[in-house]
Amino acid sequence: MKINNMTKAALCVAMVAVAAQIVVPIGIVPFNLSVLAVLLAGGLLKPAYAFFAMIVYLLLGICGLPIFAGFQAGIGAIVGPTGGYLISFPFMAVVVSKMINSSKFALQIKLIIGILLAIIICHVMGFLWLAYSREISIWSAFVAGSLIFIPFDLLKGALAYLIIRKIKKFA
Repeated sequence: MKINNMTKAALCVAMVAVAAQIVVPIGIVPFNLSVLAVLLAGGLLKPAYAFFAMIVYLLLGICGLPIFAGFQAGIGAIVGPTGGYLISFPFMAVVVSKMINSSKFALQIKLIIGILLAIIICHVMGFLWLAYSREISIWSAFVAGSLIFIPFDLLKGALAYLIIRKIKKFA
């Protein structure tokens, strides 16, 4: 691993940890900016580093560092109602990164597809785990854990798109 790539990955871990603390508690799943930070990590890192950075983020949180939303930490956050969203982070980041680093299509198209796929992954993994962990119907979990967040996550995706485009333009 190159020091430059490892440094970028570490900065992305820190970015997600900070973004997760910008929280608006609404219901079972809090609104925060971690999805934006994960999308940015995917857009800024190569696929392996994007995946590695999000795994490190999860491991640090599981080991007790209070870096999950609302300064939560420990395995309870992973097995609790928001665990599916957290577990989706490595997959979200790698999907965005792989799309950007593929040779097909223009950067704009690849980035839009990658961001949309990542948001879908986040929500599907999130509400399915929410349904399982809370023993509620999939529909109830979708309504409580995804439906109200989708417009905001699409806005976060648009913001990530603009930021990544600017950075890639100068990189």
